[in-house]
Amino acid sequence: MVYTTMDAKSPLEIDQLPLDPIPRYLLHRDLLRTPEAQLCAFRRPLDESRWVRQLASAQWPDGSWGRFHTQDTKRKQPIPTTETAILLALGAGLWKDHPVLARTVAYIERVLDAGLDLDQAWFGTLSCT
Repeated sequence: MVYTTMDAKSPLEIDQLPLDPIPRYLLHRDLLRTPEAQLCAFRRPLDESRWVRQLASAQWPDGSWGRFHTQDTKRKQPIPTTETAILLALGAGLWKDHPVLARTVAYIERVLDAGLDLDQAWFGTLSCT
C-alpha cells in the first residue's frame, strides 16, 4: 500500500508513515518544533538517507565537490558544484557540525586562509595536506 501525507490527519500521524529520514527530521525540526534533546533521535538516521549517502560519496577528499560556483561541463559528476552540494546538504537538514559539512567548512577556511577565491582553489593552487 502506498501512503501519502493525505492519509494522515495530524503531524504525529505523518510521523508514523514509512518516510525517508530527511522528511521525518524536518517535520520534527521545522513543524513540530521538537526540543533539541529529543531531536537528536531524528538526526541520527539522516546518514542512512540515500541523499546524504550520495552527498558523502560524491564529496572530494579535500571537502569540496570540485568547483565552487561554476559547473565543469567536461566532468560528469552527480553534484555539479560545491555550492550546489551545500544547498542540498542544508535542504536535507544537515548542520554545520555534520561530518559532510564540517569537511566543507574546513575546506573553505583553508581556501580563505590562503587568500584565494574558491574557484582558484579548485584549479589546484591550494595544497590540502
